[in-house]
Amino acid sequence: MKALLTIAAAVLLNIQPRIFNKPKHYARNLNSVIEEGERMTNVELATRVAWSFIGQPYIWGGDDPVKGFDCSGFVIEILKSVGKLPRGGDWTAAQLSEMFPKTTIPREGCLVFYSSAPGGHIIHVEYVIDDTRSIGASGGGSSTNTVQDAINQDAYIKVRPFGGRQNIACFVNPFI
Repeated sequence: MKALLTIAAAVLLNIQPRIFNKPKHYARNLNSVIEEGERMTNVELATRVAWSFIGQPYIWGGDDPVKGFDCSGFVIEILKSVGKLPRGGDWTAAQLSEMFPKTTIPREGCLVFYSSAPGGHIIHVEYVIDDTRSIGASGGGSSTNTVQDAINQDAYIKVRPFGGRQNIACFVNPFI
């Protein structure tokens, strides 16, 4: 049901949702993300890339646009797409939280990090799309290893408000 609500929201916002389908590969064909002649900032492009993966499955340890992402794999893919991270490399959510300047004002392009408890270690990261919402690969965990697992656990890339969630550890801004 939650997936259907996300799809309905995407339709209302004129976004093309992809539920467990192979996404267009934007690295080879930027036309799937950017229209010909369109100019945009790195933040706008990163946000467009993030939206392009709505509905893709959450897969534990995933860093693949076709097979699925976990939370850090998804954020890493976004940041690599605009040159904010090198092509090679893999980082955990905790490592990403230390790589960019911290900020107290969340805005489009920031990353929001969650901890296991107040003052606890970083366990989750999402990409901020505005001052109240983020896109992230969530709903799964270490037992989410296949697309069928993701379907059974309602684990996929989705939009959520971050304001009501507990244990926000910090925000960072990779674009400063």
